[in-house]
Amino acid sequence: MNVTTPAELWAGSGARSLSDEKMDQVRELLFGDFRRQSDMQLATMDARLREMEAVLSRRLADLEARLEALSSRSSEERRGAFEELSRNVTELGQRIRDIAR
Repeated sequence: MNVTTPAELWAGSGARSLSDEKMDQVRELLFGDFRRQSDMQLATMDARLREMEAVLSRRLADLEARLEALSSRSSEERRGAFEELSRNVTELGQRIRDIAR
């Protein structure tokens, strides 16, 4: 029976760990700069996106305020026009009554 002893497991695990460390070092040499640049670009893009979101949020709030102001002004103008129309109808009714007498 082939049974692996704890000493063999430990020795094999250490060799794998050393091999993994070497692979990490090679990976860092080959791709480390690219990864750092990519991380920096992603961070820059993320910051720019957050800035754009803030600007867009402010613009939308400004637009909402302007729309609200236009709506209020339109309502006031409509109300004023309706009151003027009401006065004119009342005045016309009075003139018709005066003519009918």
